Amino acid sequence: MRRLAGTLLMALAVLCAAGTLFIAAVAIIEMWRTRPTADTHIVAFASLLLSGALLALAAILFLTGRFLRQPRPDGTMGAAPQRRLRRLSLAVYLVGSVGIGLAAGFGFAMQLSALRPLALLIYEPTFVTELLLGGVMGFDLGSEPARQTILVGVNVVYFVALFYPVYSLVVMDRTAEVVRYRRMKTVGILFGAMHFLIGVAFVTMMRA
Repeated sequence: MRRLAGTLLMALAVLCAAGTLFIAAVAIIEMWRTRPTADTHIVAFASLLLSGALLALAAILFLTGRFLRQPRPDGTMGAAPQRRLRRLSLAVYLVGSVGIGLAAGFGFAMQLSALRPLALLIYEPTFVTELLLGGVMGFDLGSEPARQTILVGVNVVYFVALFYPVYSLVVMDRTAEVVRYRRMKTVGILFGAMHFLIGVAFVTMMRA
C-alpha cells in the first residue's frame, strides 16, 4: 500500500510539474506581450510566482512519494525521556499548527481587521482556495457556513503540513537518521519557498 501511494504521489508530481511549466510559459509570453504597468502584465507575473509555488509543491509530492516507495527500516524504541520529548514536541506542533490554521480560517472568514497585519504570514491558503474555487473553477463561495468550513479546513491542513518538517527536525536523531534529516531539510525549504511565493503573488495581485 505504501509503494502504491508513493507511485501515485510521484505520478501526480510529474503531472503537476508538467502543467505548471505550461502555465509558466503562458505567463512569460503574456508578460512579454504587455507593458509592465498593465494589469494583465501584473496578473501574468503573479501567475508566474504561483507557478513557482506549484513547482515547489510538485517537488514535495515527488520526495514524499519516493520516501513511501522505499523500504521501511526497523524502528527501535527510544528511552523514556526521549519518548516524553517526542510527545511534548508533538503536542506543541499540533496545538501550534492547528491553532494558527483556526485563527487564519476563522479570522479571514469573519473578516477580522485585527488580523490584517498578519496577512502576509497566514493568508496564503485562503488566497489560493478562493483563487482556485472562486476564480478558476467558478464556484460561488459566498459568505455561507460552507465557505467558512472550507477555509478553516484548508487552513488547518495547510499549516499542519507546513510545520511538519520543523517538527520532524526537532524530534529526529540526526546522527542515526542522516538521510531523513536531509530530506526533511529539503522539504522544509521547499515549503518555505512555496509559502513565500504565494505571499508575493497575493501582494502582486492586489496591485492589479
